[in-house]
Amino acid sequence: MSGTLKSPHKGTRKSAKPEPARRTRFLKVRCTEDEYKQVRQRAGQAQMTLSDYLRHAAFHQRIVAKDAGSVIGELRRIGALIKHNYPRVLHWSDAEKRRYWKTHEQLWALADQLARKIGLQKKPPTP
Repeated sequence: MSGTLKSPHKGTRKSAKPEPARRTRFLKVRCTEDEYKQVRQRAGQAQMTLSDYLRHAAFHQRIVAKDAGSVIGELRRIGALIKHNYPRVLHWSDAEKRRYWKTHEQLWALADQLARKIGLQKKPPTP
């Protein structure tokens, strides 16, 4: 007999994650046709079901479109392309070069601001 003990419950380990409560109750809300269309449109823009969207709105949870991360990535990609193509030619004036560089900085700042707003990036340290 070896020095190890075998468990009688081999392979019956339960998941550490508790199962979510089943949603069995319904809410009924009256609204105008325009309000209904607007809520459906917002849920669609956030790529959420109407039920998920309304639950998030009711419990004051931030509603973020699922593709917001890709928008941030695209802003940064465009900013990097602008930086990469920074004019190194002599016929550009200093003012034109500054304007070009400012566009690059604005795109990156916008991407960072959006990321902070939706919680994908921590706030910058305060001096």
